[in-house]
Amino acid sequence: MPSISLTRQSGTALGLTFVDCGDAILVATVDDDLAREQGARAGDKLLSLEADGMAYEIIGMHARALSAIIGRRQKILLELEDTCQVASLQEAAPQATALAGLGIRGWAEDTPVVTITRLLSHSDIAILHEAARVLRKLQEPHRYDQPHESLFLHAACCTRVKLSLAVFAKEPTATAAVRLTLRPARSSFIETACPELIRRVLARMRALWPTKLSVRCIEYHSYWPGGCLLDPDHIDAGSTLTLSALLSDPSTLDGGQFLTFSAGAPVAHELECGDAVVFYSERIHNVSAVMSGVRHSLVIELWEGADNIADRHH
Repeated sequence: MPSISLTRQSGTALGLTFVDCGDAILVATVDDDLAREQGARAGDKLLSLEADGMAYEIIGMHARALSAIIGRRQKILLELEDTCQVASLQEAAPQATALAGLGIRGWAEDTPVVTITRLLSHSDIAILHEAARVLRKLQEPHRYDQPHESLFLHAACCTRVKLSLAVFAKEPTATAAVRLTLRPARSSFIETACPELIRRVLARMRALWPTKLSVRCIEYHSYWPGGCLLDPDHIDAGSTLTLSALLSDPSTLDGGQFLTFSAGAPVAHELECGDAVVFYSERIHNVSAVMSGVRHSLVIELWEGADNIADRHH
């Protein structure tokens, strides 16, 4: 529980803003370097306040009253509680939902990243590669401003596709038997193409969150040399849970590591082919530049909205 001691210069703002959350007052933004150095973070709960030597009762106080007090005082002493240090995504859910609903950002790096080893088998991965190969004939990939593109596996197509899983069970490198029949586009491509695989993966994700979540997107990403996702502010805004599964053999890659951040520093997650990470979608994440090889990955985002079968970029 950090104690934050600040001096407000005459005519300037304190550099902290607050918001009401039920019967608590939370830090909404931290724009003061000294406050950051002392441990203040967005989402922290205010436990006590002393201003110019006078202690104030926090119980029953609202954020507006707190701001008014701070605005008239010079010496401020705050005691804060870190509310986002939790052991599981299940425990993080109530606070995450409340903070996201209040528009508070920057706190999610304290939420857990769950690694699921061997989530996908060699047969599963072969099926996904084949599904992407088929979909390329039906959908123009979304291309980024560097060697990186994605296919929207969740999007509805004008065809109904069925991949023969039995082919891969016997020979993972074989070409899938594909049956294409023109049908109205009422369901997502991937959930029609390989329903059991996707149902199993979604079940693993949903088991990590206490409330019902629907599919926002299921994407197949490819990074060639020079491809990366290096954006210091990249989050999956609007989603709740994100899964990223590696579909390439890391021994064939130079670079292409999945990164999250802790205290502003990058944390590389060492994944084998078929491993996945699941994390709260508001957490900043990146992919380091691929220097050689091709990095393929499966990305799934779940949210509180309805199931989506549209291209999220259009």
